[in-house]
Amino acid sequence: MKIAVSGCLIGEKIRYDGGDRRNDFITDELGKFVKFVSFCPEHLAFGTPRPSVHLVKEGKTIRVHSDQEGHDLTQALIEKSLCEVARLEAYSLCGIIFKSKSPSCGMKSTKIYLENELCDETVDGVFMAMCRERFPDLPMEEEGRLEDPSLRENFLMKVYEYHRIQTLKTAISDKEFL
Repeated sequence: MKIAVSGCLIGEKIRYDGGDRRNDFITDELGKFVKFVSFCPEHLAFGTPRPSVHLVKEGKTIRVHSDQEGHDLTQALIEKSLCEVARLEAYSLCGIIFKSKSPSCGMKSTKIYLENELCDETVDGVFMAMCRERFPDLPMEEEGRLEDPSLRENFLMKVYEYHRIQTLKTAISDKEFL
């Protein structure tokens, strides 16, 4: 079974500051039962280390800005996010775990700032929104929510059921061509 995971959560030093956010549950417990497919569109778009980025609402449009210079980095992140989604399509994934609060990967936890630097709301990150659209039935969760035992159990049950369904579909499909 394969699960795509934000690379920083499995110990890859690809965060903006060159560090990671290794998650013991994911690496030490879940890692016993699944294979990980790492992703990080921010690392691909901007390298490591890099200035941190955040989402800014400009009128009705949401843009990606660097924290230090305020440059608009939207197009670069969109392009690399599209590449990562396409790459993940090649795997038979049974789930995805995202880094919470990330401008690219947060699940309804990414802050959007107004031009006056006040927080307006929380939304899906750029890459996460693309994954939600491309893989609507795939179980997805943030690492922070996996700290809650009931949410963790729910996610794992969805992952295993998704795997069973995919295995059954493959078995049925193979028999049709015999």
